[in-house]
Amino acid sequence: MKTFDAAEREKVCTATTPASAKSQGKRVTLRVGWETVSFEIMEQVVRAKFADPELAAKLLTTGDRELLEGNTWWDTTWGCIKGKDGK
Repeated sequence: MKTFDAAEREKVCTATTPASAKSQGKRVTLRVGWETVSFEIMEQVVRAKFADPELAAKLLTTGDRELLEGNTWWDTTWGCIKGKDGK
């Protein structure tokens, strides 16, 4: 969804590994207004993911706990940065 270029989308979709897809996605020509629509698109993706009853049930078992994606690649938009202690 980051690009309107069909060839670039195809490269991402046919990547053989998640890491390769991520790498390809970093090199696409960003669509006009990407920064404006990226949060709306992420919400659509997350809603679609949890439309799966099995995944929705797993999410509900987390109760009211705060859920964070820890990462080591400095993504503070969609996650939080893990320190050397793994937290």
